[in-house]
Amino acid sequence: MTQRPRIKSKRSRPDEGGILCFMQSGGFAGTRKVCEVPLSHLTPKAKAGLIAVRELKKPPPSHARDLIVYQLSLKGSKGKTLIQLDEQTVPPKARPLIAFLSAQAKGDVVS
Repeated sequence: MTQRPRIKSKRSRPDEGGILCFMQSGGFAGTRKVCEVPLSHLTPKAKAGLIAVRELKKPPPSHARDLIVYQLSLKGSKGKTLIQLDEQTVPPKARPLIAFLSAQAKGDVVS
């Protein structure tokens, strides 16, 4: 009999049927990129990054200017979760998630 892998916390486990909305904005040029990705399409490293972001109690504050800001909105059967980070406050385990989403996002220059 095969055993299922153990999951540390059901609360931090992403809802496989959910959607992750991503917006990257700011920086010196004032660009904005957005995308929506079904959670089932995330790579294993991106899923691990999402769990790391969701486990943050409260993202550390950043006081720098001209940083890129990342807004993640997780929509699933349990409601909606909104998380905002910037390039200085992204946890190391979440960098693959940000890289994956940034590569998927399409954008424009905000005037």
